Amino acid sequence: MARYGTSGLFAWIRGSMGGLTFSSIRGVPYVKQKIKKTRNANTKEQCRARHFFKLLNEGWSDLSPQEMAIWESYARSRVKTSMVKKNSSWKGRGTGSNAFVSLNHLLLTCGFDKLMLPPSKYIHIPPVCKTSLVDKGVYKGEVRFTVWLPYQYESDCVCQVWLRKMQKASYFYIGAIVPLTTEPAEVLIDKVRVFKEGRTSERNLNTLPNLKLFLQLRTVARNGKFSLPTHIYRITVKNT
Repeated sequence: MARYGTSGLFAWIRGSMGGLTFSSIRGVPYVKQKIKKTRNANTKEQCRARHFFKLLNEGWSDLSPQEMAIWESYARSRVKTSMVKKNSSWKGRGTGSNAFVSLNHLLLTCGFDKLMLPPSKYIHIPPVCKTSLVDKGVYKGEVRFTVWLPYQYESDCVCQVWLRKMQKASYFYIGAIVPLTTEPAEVLIDKVRVFKEGRTSERNLNTLPNLKLFLQLRTVARNGKFSLPTHIYRITVKNT
């Protein structure tokens, strides 16, 4: 079952989705295969996740020893050794293969190509996207807002819109991915995942009674860099 923590987007996201399990270390996402069996392993989302995971594991095997060493160095620079020693469940998450799979899974999900080498530490991260989304705002039937970059960045960018219903068993998931430029781009959220009786289903917002949602935004760039997430927007959707 997914659960959420207390700081940052990936610090909030815990658990499994689409056959994979997601978490993070110091804001660096990692992913591993979900072990628990599922009733329906052939949904579009699960098939896509398994395809990416297989593709990236094969891609790691195709790297040269020199390229693997660069990924290993990149992974070590992102995870403190002391953290791994204190928590045995973190062992293996600071490896080059996990960094390769995690970062490239993020890029493939955003519609970008995978990277054969990690991004340089000298490349600036992209800016946090600006938005017209209103914190504690009230929307009717659907949520429409715009997103844009505050300035032109050196690489193509998208905005990830993470969504979560204010429900005990719910979790953050990607509700939309929108190309970013310095011009406002519209985002439409008209569906939400609802957890009921052990199952998750997607429902149209305009068919549900009044509900509250968490939304959080993050910029992801084609070069493998990503911004810090925005604060969490708490909004209400009313249909009555």
